[in-house]
Amino acid sequence: MTVVEFMILVLTTQTHVLQRLAAFFGEEQLLEILESVDDFPAPKESTRTQSLFSLQKNWFIPAPLQVTKTSPYTELEGSVRELNLPATLEFHLWAYPFYRTLIESSLDLKMTFNPKKQGGEALVKEALYQAKTWIHALPIHPAHAAQVQTLGMTPWVRFQSEVLKKTGGRPLNPL
Repeated sequence: MTVVEFMILVLTTQTHVLQRLAAFFGEEQLLEILESVDDFPAPKESTRTQSLFSLQKNWFIPAPLQVTKTSPYTELEGSVRELNLPATLEFHLWAYPFYRTLIESSLDLKMTFNPKKQGGEALVKEALYQAKTWIHALPIHPAHAAQVQTLGMTPWVRFQSEVLKKTGGRPLNPL
């Protein structure tokens, strides 16, 4: 699995979250909720976040030097375009904090996960942590909080299983 494939899965999963929340609240109310959050919390300076960037080079195999037909950025844009989101939800998808952290990092999008390292598992744990942080930051009425958390985290369970299968990890790790 390449880094760009991982990022496409992150964006696709977050799309499913946005769609589920739009179905629950209605698109207009969801947009109000998303726009009422001044700024989602930055990733906490935890051991997990620090290791994400200090160990990343060990987790990946450099991309072979070959000419490809499309750039990884074109693949990302094309995959999001295929999701057919309304423009405002697409904007919020591109602004998803975990995606922004990854795209702004020094990762080469063509690199492949090293199956001999635990990078896939570590990135999945970080993705789940960031998804929970994002959902908890939404200003949701307490009466709906548990349901929204379940709606928001269900696609991430599928994400976890899919990524871990593709990177050689154990797909049934606990959340």
